[in-house]
Amino acid sequence: MPIPTDSDAWAGGESPASERNLVLAFLSEHPGEAYNVQEICDAALGTALLDDLVAGDVGPEDLGETGEQATFRLATLFDTMTKAELILQRLEREGFLESRIVEGDDVPSGHYYTIAETDV
Repeated sequence: MPIPTDSDAWAGGESPASERNLVLAFLSEHPGEAYNVQEICDAALGTALLDDLVAGDVGPEDLGETGEQATFRLATLFDTMTKAELILQRLEREGFLESRIVEGDDVPSGHYYTIAETDV
């Protein structure tokens, strides 16, 4: 049911936090540290469940879901990660983030992002 935008319900509503703002907020709270896409998604966008589902540590029955519901949830989590990667790439192009592809023995290899040191 549509609501009028001049109603009290509309005026009293909150704007949803965008994934972009959540990612920026998380990285801004951790200057001097770089995170890979999975870590950013888990911390900023709540995708930690994806690791457990993919590893088989959590199944549909653990979530109180049918197989179809769990498949939908898994697809949604993958979509969120894909969207996050696009957001990260855009934020880097806009100068808000820096990234490096890291390979080393002491850290997991991968693409890492951090908040840029300069203001845009």
